[in-house]
Amino acid sequence: MDQGGKGFSRRGVLAGLAVASVGLSAPRSVAAATGQALPVRIGIQPQASWLLYVARDLKLFEKMGLQPTYVRFTTGTQAIAAIESKSLDIASPGITPYVAGLAQGVDWKVVGIDATMAGAEGIVARADSGITKLEDLKGKSIGVARGTTAYYGLLAALKSKGISKSEVKLLLMGPPEQLGALRNKDIDAVAVWEPWIQRNVNELGGRLIGMDADFGVHSTTGVYAVHREYAEKNRETIERFLTGLMLAYKHLQNDGPDSAIAAVSEAMNVPRDVIKIMYKEAPVPNIPRWTDQNYRYSLTKGGAYHRMVDEMAKFLVEEGIIPKAVDLSNAFDDSYISNVLRKTEK
Repeated sequence: MDQGGKGFSRRGVLAGLAVASVGLSAPRSVAAATGQALPVRIGIQPQASWLLYVARDLKLFEKMGLQPTYVRFTTGTQAIAAIESKSLDIASPGITPYVAGLAQGVDWKVVGIDATMAGAEGIVARADSGITKLEDLKGKSIGVARGTTAYYGLLAALKSKGISKSEVKLLLMGPPEQLGALRNKDIDAVAVWEPWIQRNVNELGGRLIGMDADFGVHSTTGVYAVHREYAEKNRETIERFLTGLMLAYKHLQNDGPDSAIAAVSEAMNVPRDVIKIMYKEAPVPNIPRWTDQNYRYSLTKGGAYHRMVDEMAKFLVEEGIIPKAVDLSNAFDDSYISNVLRKTEK
């Protein structure tokens, strides 16, 4: 990955600031302590991976004794193939592609939460469509990308109002195609994520009907997933990776969101003003609470997140999005972050 290498690059300046912002509370640099950096291939996507991008830019993974290589993907579906072929170590797919991977036989598990997007994914309607609320979607045409978290969010929202999939016209298309179709009045509404929500609203005058969270759908998340075989053989690498994310979390808590907004703005090629709104809509995952069963996005067995994903997986089978039921009993592993939290709290 291009690290910016000319003069005083933004990443270089941020890396220098890292010493001041997280150095006092951070564990001693593993690389300095052992002289041994562990290689790791990390998948990145143009999404609100606040902690991942900050850790990358501040070189916090290097600080923890990792030698990261960043592999770019545009969708979580691509990450499924990369994990299965073992050409990638740590992926950051949405939870829907993660479950789809399980249904395809990919033996991977979740070790962390990359993004919480229930407040940054939703439904936008054409201003002249007559749609002002969820119930008005009945009989209307909706653009949505099949198999995405937006697809599930839409169907779950409709179901909450007693509207079946057969009572709307779903046109399967990605966000750029949705924008054109809405502009040309080929569709009445779209189910999509940021920054496309703001583009549909600001460029086309679309009406925001609501976000997933407004409809009680909170499973819209991105996760950090690893192949089970890799996890068994590389616990230290995974824990160093998660420690790097923890340092990024502390940096944002202490210094504010500017570095995260700048990094995600660059990654998504979206203006910072738009990303600032996204930062409020899709807040940074609370790493210290990943082991707290009362936290909505806890990795612990039997927690709210586990139940939400289980419900979503059953829904995906019913809708024929995945071919068979999946076993989620061992899909989430909080042992890695538990060790990290014990070490960093000492």
